[in-house]
Amino acid sequence: MTAFKAERVVRGNLMLHPAPAEKVFPLLCPVLEYEWIPHWRCDLVHSASGAAELDCVFLTAFPDQGPQTWTCSRYEPPRRIEYVIAGPHHLTRLAIDLENLSCGGSRSVWTRTYTGLDQAGNERVAEMTETKYAAQADLLEALLNHYLATGTMRTE
Repeated sequence: MTAFKAERVVRGNLMLHPAPAEKVFPLLCPVLEYEWIPHWRCDLVHSASGAAELDCVFLTAFPDQGPQTWTCSRYEPPRRIEYVIAGPHHLTRLAIDLENLSCGGSRSVWTRTYTGLDQAGNERVAEMTETKYAAQADLLEALLNHYLATGTMRTE
């Protein structure tokens, strides 16, 4: 048996929001992301409430990522939410921490831990460079903040 060594990379970013954590947190939900992320698609597998909650499970299949199963592994409104995202070749843990600021807005710290499950997964992990991650994070921040400021989805 060949010994496989999983590659791991951690990427993170800080976002500043024009609304308090109590307004931001509910939007970090597979159902409410339809409101602010263009082209968002998911299939909700399990949720007693119909929204994000502990042990909520949903599926995504974006062309650049392939099929993924998301499970909400931590749910502490309005301060912290975590998802474990299992793809065919790699696993991702997404942790989002929110904190209110004295100006009436909030900040969120997003941390993604990518782990390869096989050689193809290791290659995928290696592709998640700081530059690629920052571009994705910047777009999400712009989309989220546009929605928070206007109540409408930003068109790309």
